[in-house]
Amino acid sequence: MRKPIFTEQDCIDAVRFFIETSGSTRIEEYNQSGMKPTSQTICRIIGWSKAVQRAGAIPLRPKLDDQLIVEMFKTQIATLGYIPTSGEYHMKNLSPSYGALRNHGYDWKNIILKIGLPYTKRSRIPTGSKLCRMCGSLYTIDFSDQHYCSTACRWQFDQWKNKALGLTVSVDNLNEKVKKTIQCLEEYVRKVGYWPSISMWNEYAEANDLYTHMALQFHTKMNWETLRAALNIPSRIKKFSEENCIAALKAAEKVLGPSFNRKQYNNWQKEKPEYPTAAQISLRCTGFNKGKEKAGLVANKLFGGKTFSDEELRAAIEECKNSVGELFSEERYELWRNGREEVPHIETIRKRLGGVYNAKKNIKLPAFPPGGRELYSEGRWKTSFMEFLSFALNHDRYEKWAKDTGSPSMKAISDNAGGYENALIEMLPVFIDKLTRKRRDPR
Repeated sequence: MRKPIFTEQDCIDAVRFFIETSGSTRIEEYNQSGMKPTSQTICRIIGWSKAVQRAGAIPLRPKLDDQLIVEMFKTQIATLGYIPTSGEYHMKNLSPSYGALRNHGYDWKNIILKIGLPYTKRSRIPTGSKLCRMCGSLYTIDFSDQHYCSTACRWQFDQWKNKALGLTVSVDNLNEKVKKTIQCLEEYVRKVGYWPSISMWNEYAEANDLYTHMALQFHTKMNWETLRAALNIPSRIKKFSEENCIAALKAAEKVLGPSFNRKQYNNWQKEKPEYPTAAQISLRCTGFNKGKEKAGLVANKLFGGKTFSDEELRAAIEECKNSVGELFSEERYELWRNGREEVPHIETIRKRLGGVYNAKKNIKLPAFPPGGRELYSEGRWKTSFMEFLSFALNHDRYEKWAKDTGSPSMKAISDNAGGYENALIEMLPVFIDKLTRKRRDPR
C-alpha cells in the first residue's frame, strides 16, 4: 500500500501557518492561497473545522440572520403539522434548534407569535386532558395523535400551514378542463355541504364529464386531502361520542327497522351526513353490532347469516331438551347443534340470553349453575361421557376425517378389519394401553 503524501499532522501544520499569516479561518481564502495540502485533502483526512480547532483557533460558523431563522422555524412547524411545546420541539432535535432561536433573542412565546400562530399556556392540565394550542381550551384525548379540540381549530391551523408552505391551487397554468373541474368541485361542496369522499366525487365527475380524483392529482400534484386544504374547505371528519352513535342507530331503526345491517345503515347515512358512518360507530363502540346492542337493537350475525329473535333462541333450547333431556350443558348443546346454520350458536344464546343456564330458567326448565360437581355424581357422568364417545367415534365422522386427511377409506377398513366396529374393537384396547403407559411415564 502506498504511503500517503500528507499526514494528519501535515494538515494541522498547514492550517496553523495559514491562520498565523492571514488571520482568517475561512476555507474559501485557504483555497485562494494555493497552499498544500489542498482543502479537499484536509477535509478528507481530518475535516476543516477539526483542523482549525487542532491548530488552536475557533472555526468560523456562518450566522443565520433573523429573517432566515424565522422562515426556517415557520417551515418546520408547518411540516410538523401542529404547534408543539418547547420541550417537544427540543426533544425532536429539529433545525433550527431551540438554542439557536434563543441565541437570536427569541423565547418560545415570541417565536410562536412571530410566525403568526397563537400562543397558549396553562400550568396544570388534568390527566387525560390536553391543551388546544389554537384556542387554549382543554379537551379529552380521543386518539393518540390528536392535537386540537375541534375540526374548526384544526382547519384554522391548516389554513396557516397552507399559507406558510405556499400550498395554493394556481389555475394559471392549468388546462381548461382542470379549471372547470375545480370550479365544479367547489360548487359541489356548496351543494352537499361538506368535502366529498373520493368515491362520491368520482361518481359525480364521471356523470358530468369532469376529471376524477386521480386525474386531478396528476394535474395539480396534490392528493385529495391537500387539495381540500388548498381550497380552504373544512374537513368533513367529525368526532362522535358513544351517545351520538347510539342516537344515530336509534334514528336509523325508525326508518329501517330493528334488524338493519351495516350496508343498509351506510345507504341511509349517505342521506344523513350529520350522523356518524358505520365505520365511526365501529371505532367508537368497538364494533357495529356492539353499538346496536348498546342501543337496545338486534345485533346481526356476521357474514350475512341469519338473525334470530329471542323466541327462536328459546325454541332452540326447548328442541335441544326434547332431544337430549333436560339436564344439558352449553357444551352438550353445541354437540347437539352439530354446526347446523339454522340453529342458533351457543355464543348467540350467551350474548342475548346470558347462556343456557339463564335461558333454561326463563322457560321454567331445571337449571343448575355451570360447574356444579353435584350435578353429575356416581354413574350419571358415565351416561353423558358414553354419549360423547358415540358422537366422537361415529363412522360418518371417520369418513369425513379420512377424506380430509387422505387416510384409509371405509372400504379399506372393511377389507382389512372386517368392518368399522371390528376396527374399533381391535384398536381401542391399544389406545387404552397407550394412555395407561403414558400416565405411568409422562415423559
